[in-house]
Amino acid sequence: MINLEEFFELHNDEHGKFEHIEKPLNQRADICLLLLLDQLIPGKNNLIVRSNRYEIIFDIDIEDFSKKVNVNQLLNMIRCGLCYSSSDSCLYKFV
Repeated sequence: MINLEEFFELHNDEHGKFEHIEKPLNQRADICLLLLLDQLIPGKNNLIVRSNRYEIIFDIDIEDFSKKVNVNQLLNMIRCGLCYSSSDSCLYKFV
């Protein structure tokens, strides 16, 4: 199980550096992120639970996510722009 707060802080310098992904699933960072999330946590429900003016919030169980994701997957998601809020315990992406 990955400690998300620590991992995101440790790899903050990789945030948004999509060009560092060796073989992205898509040439667009936002689509690549959605595909990575869907591969890790497949389902029939929408990944996006809500949005506001600046960000989209994902409907992902944080505990389940932190158990399933590996270091490389999470690093690539961060490179696609994934963010973590420890205060709200959610994953999100700025638009």
